[in-house]
Formats: sequence, C-alpha cells, structure tokens
Amino acid sequence: MAGHRPLYSTACVDASGLPSGQCAKTAAAFEALFNKYQVNVYFAGHVHAYERSAPVQQGVPTANAPVYIVHGAAGNVEGHQHLTAAAKWLVARDITNYGFGRLTVFNSTMLHWGAYTATDGSLADEVYLTNPFAPKDTLAVA
Repeated sequence: MAGHRPLYSTACVDASGLPSGQCAKTAAAFEALFNKYQVNVYFAGHVHAYERSAPVQQGVPTANAPVYIVHGAAGNVEGHQHLTAAAKWLVARDITNYGFGRLTVFNSTMLHWGAYTATDGSLADEVYLTNPFAPKDTLAVA
C-alpha cells in the first residue's frame, strides 16, 4: 500500500510513541483496515526524511502487522525535517541524506526494500519482508 501521509513517523508521535496530530487522524482512518486486510507494508512520503518501522500495531511492535516506511527524502528547498522523537517501533531513520528507494518483489511471499543515498547510490537501509499471509504452498526465492 502507498499513500502521501504516514501513519507512523517520529515527526508526529506522542511521548508513548503513538501517532498524534495528522498521523493520528490517518491511523484512525486506516490502521484497522490495514490489519484486517493483512497489509504487509505501507509506503508514505510527506515527512522530509527517511524512517522505517518494525511491524507495528497501535504503537506496539507486533508480529504480522504492517511495516511503515516513510521516504520523503527526495529533496526540496525546505530541507530535511529535524526529527528528535524516539519510538520503540523505530528501526531506521535518516535525516541527513537525500535519497531514493527500490522495491524488488520476488513473489507472493518475499520482497526486498532498499533505501539509497542520492549522492553516491550507497545502500543506507534495507529489509527483506516475508508475507506471513501468503498461501503455504508458495515457494520463496532468496
């Protein structure tokens, strides 16, 4: 899934790591649906930085919940957002580099996400995600 506004970003969380402000409104509208329909990953922009969550549901790292990736680091005249909040679901964050991402879908059970820096194309963050909801007879490619 993809959308403009994030559900989870340290740009809009309260002290407990739960979404606040616009993120809370977006989470209220979509998070239950994402969990109900077994969404594995949600990509968003809006925040001028890069962040990746662990699988998270209602602010708590939870197996078989969506991973939230915010990749608003393409660059603009406003610069990067200065994110200082921390959250227990936060796995990776980059507020320094501009960059781009590449999504490789192997099959219905596995994909690879890579975030790369724009200056030299180096790999800044990566994750292999497996689909726990895929049919059991589907063969994964490593």
